[in-house]
Amino acid sequence: RSDGAGLITIADGSTNAATTIQAASANMDIIGTYTTVGADLTLATAGIATESASNHALIVNAGAGTLNLLGGGTYNLCKGDNDAGTLTANAAELAFNDINNLTLGTPFNVTNDVALGVNGTLNAPSGINGGGLALFGNNVTFNNSGNLGKLAATVTGNVIYSQSNSYAIDTVNNACLGGAVNGITAGGNVSLTVGAGNTITQSASGLISSNNLSLNGGRFSLTQNNSIATLSANAQELALRDDGGFAVSNSTVSGATHLISNGGTVTQTGAIVSQELALTGSGGVFDLTFAGNDVTTFAANAGAIQFRDDNGFNISTVGTLNNSVTGITTSGDAVLAAANGAVTQDSDAPIQVGSGAGRLNLAGGTFQLAATNNDIGVLQASGASLLFRDDGGFNVDGITMSDTACLLSDGNVTQTSAAIVANGLGLGGAGTFVLNSVGNDVNTVAASGQALVFRDANGFDIGTVTSPGGAPKSAINVVDSAVLIANGDVTQSAAIISNGLALNGAGANYSLNNSGNQVTTLAANANKLSYSQSDSLIIGSVSGADAGVTNGITVIDQVTLQTTSPTANLTLNSAIAAQGAGFAAVLSTQNDLLNNVGSSAISTPNGTWAVYANNPTTSVFNGLTAPTRLFGNSITTLPPSALPGGANAMVFQSPNVIVPPTGNPPPIANPKLYGAGAAMLDLNVAETTRADLLTDTGADDFLDAWKKIAYIPLDVVYSSVKLPDGLAIQEVELQKLRRRLGITGDLAHRYIWWR
Repeated sequence: RSDGAGLITIADGSTNAATTIQAASANMDIIGTYTTVGADLTLATAGIATESASNHALIVNAGAGTLNLLGGGTYNLCKGDNDAGTLTANAAELAFNDINNLTLGTPFNVTNDVALGVNGTLNAPSGINGGGLALFGNNVTFNNSGNLGKLAATVTGNVIYSQSNSYAIDTVNNACLGGAVNGITAGGNVSLTVGAGNTITQSASGLISSNNLSLNGGRFSLTQNNSIATLSANAQELALRDDGGFAVSNSTVSGATHLISNGGTVTQTGAIVSQELALTGSGGVFDLTFAGNDVTTFAANAGAIQFRDDNGFNISTVGTLNNSVTGITTSGDAVLAAANGAVTQDSDAPIQVGSGAGRLNLAGGTFQLAATNNDIGVLQASGASLLFRDDGGFNVDGITMSDTACLLSDGNVTQTSAAIVANGLGLGGAGTFVLNSVGNDVNTVAASGQALVFRDANGFDIGTVTSPGGAPKSAINVVDSAVLIANGDVTQSAAIISNGLALNGAGANYSLNNSGNQVTTLAANANKLSYSQSDSLIIGSVSGADAGVTNGITVIDQVTLQTTSPTANLTLNSAIAAQGAGFAAVLSTQNDLLNNVGSSAISTPNGTWAVYANNPTTSVFNGLTAPTRLFGNSITTLPPSALPGGANAMVFQSPNVIVPPTGNPPPIANPKLYGAGAAMLDLNVAETTRADLLTDTGADDFLDAWKKIAYIPLDVVYSSVKLPDGLAIQEVELQKLRRRLGITGDLAHRYIWWR
């Protein structure tokens, strides 16, 4: 027909000849099944061609012939079970359903959107160009060599679509399909491919709903709320959102991968391999612990995350297709694992877990996480070595490292009952560390900060600890007090510097004699203690958080305390008690002993004590006395092993001390030598009457013979000294006496006290 009047109906029929049904502008309605045998079929109209039911269809040569839809009209042939081998078109709008495979021939020109349904493969050797393509039906595979701008689909089975150039998952309008097809809805799987360097995007209405979503080729920016079950990818870049959660079956991306889920859970059954990986989504949970994961740079901003990459990774900024993500921020907990590699962190990429109250669990390899803005609540870690910083403080819930663990903070670092086990433990910053678990077991400790409490199930050395990627920590250097609790031998290869030092543990043996020690107040309750330092030292009370107060020194065995500088005093503000045998308490100062406790300052019920000081006249004993008092020696020249046993002893470095009494006592006719606590010794007997008493040799013999405190009253008359039996010493001999006794000035009518 050449006019546009009326309606052309195509009813049931069959022909074995090539057939053309043409109307200039009249509408067509297929009301039956029209079949060609061994021939092609052409419909041509500028009007509208429709079919109203699935049994109203065009069968062209048993699905092998060519169906030509021409005339520039609208063809809404989407309801029938049509079957053609090849489809050509010159139309304003086209919707066509084919129950088998379909090839698009030439020409194929459609002014508006195209909707094609097949149950198989859709081929287009020359491709489809133009606006949008909606795919519908059962299973559709279309490798399009053309250039479509939009893609949509609604199928009961699978969609496989490939196009070299960029395109968008969007809305494709078509009256035959109800007016619009939004995004991709598939009862089965969806596979999308785009050429390298090109991008698949999606509009707000262009959502993808499918079982498995496979993305291949170039870049994918699919950041609307899609709904998929699993994801697989082999692409250059990828950003995918599904707020309901999904599983990653496998994903290899040469650039950045960005997985997004607000409130859903993202898991995996296969590896994620990507140069960069970002995980985001408010309340989203990411459980990505597959052993084969391999990323270089990692970032997250989500509800909770678990991520494993056994090769290690760096926490930094990930620049994705739609935005950038820096560091790790979670409202819940975070788990990072790397069995063999190193997990590092850029200084401007902090880890902030649970708004500073969440748990960070580190497992596997080496962790170097020292950004200043890290903020967590609880740290749990295991692996090879650890460096972690959180200046706001945190709670340790177990650390096990085969090498070293270094914790840095300007806040309070505490500990649950779970132990810290490591070869070395380094603590730094300006914070307070209270690590008081009975199960702690480290070999070397180094610490700096405000205060320290550390307990170890065995012993340890105070030394140098090297952290991964950080400067070595050496010694213990705290502003306030350091409280150490042990059950074994505690030694030091580096100094202790603190205001207070408490050394506790019934099974602890402390040997702390580093020349660099600088402690103001020392207290201890241990098995055995040897402590020395150059500066003055006070024995008093030391308190520590969660460790109570340690007052004075109490040891089960022996205690030795030394100050080694000539100006350093040893002050007793609290008592010392030692239960050991022999010289159970040995106190040595190169200057003065200042006893502020009283006569009970040193208690050794099963042994004796020895005090070494410089000068008895400047020391303050405050009722502390000893039957043995020796002079001219120190702990070096006369150690406790060389002292007479069985009695407390005081040893002074001064060889003699002159203390002239005030006033002029009357001359004594028969001078005597009085021994302290002993009977009077008469100078007129035995060898004391020898004329060489005050000669060089004789005086030495005499002074060596009498070591106890005594005095000789001297009456100086005309530069001579009257001694027993009329023995006179001329001036030259008097000078020898003065020199030997350390006397200067006038000797007249004075008592000379000497030792």
